[in-house]
This record gives sequence, C-alpha cells and structure tokens, in this order.
Amino acid sequence: QLQSTAAATTGFGTSGTDDVAALLSSLSSMGGELRQVLAPLIVTLPRFGRYPAQFQAAIERARDDGLRWVTGVGLLSCHILWAELHQDLLSSLGRDRHRDAGW
Repeated sequence: QLQSTAAATTGFGTSGTDDVAALLSSLSSMGGELRQVLAPLIVTLPRFGRYPAQFQAAIERARDDGLRWVTGVGLLSCHILWAELHQDLLSSLGRDRHRDAGW
C-alpha cells in the first residue's frame, strides 16, 4: 500500500526512486494490456477509447508530478480512471453495482 500521495513523499529523488520507477513501469505495462483488452469493445462503443489514453497520461503525470496521479482523488488518476472504467462497464451491461452485490 502506498503511504502518501504528496509529491514530496513519493520516493522521487530518494532511496525509493527504484520502487516508484518499478511501480510506474508495471502500471504502464498494464496500460498497454488495457488498450489490447478494450480494443474490440472500442470498435462497438468508442467512448471506451478514452480510458487507455487517460490511464497512460496519468502515469506520465505521476513520473513528473508524483504518485497522486496514481492514487489521488479529485483528478484523473489511475485509481479514478479504473473506477470509472469499472462503472462504465457495469452500466453498459445494465448492471447496478450496489443492487447486484446485495447492498
């Protein structure tokens, strides 16, 4: 678990730099896989095309501006984009996350 999303405590410029670089590299690879997985869906529902591009943009911003672009709220972080994608997929299937989970 990441302990802080503040730019000054993300590990950039400290001994944790290698860990952050590995995390961002892994997320970037997942972004490429996301593009491949969504490609057939994007043909039918083009609105899903925004997710891979925005996910990759969040990773690039994290490299420049800290891990808040991975975990932050109130901006298009990887976390927020993943949650929006999940909700968009459920909505496209006519499913309600809370109702279907029995909440």
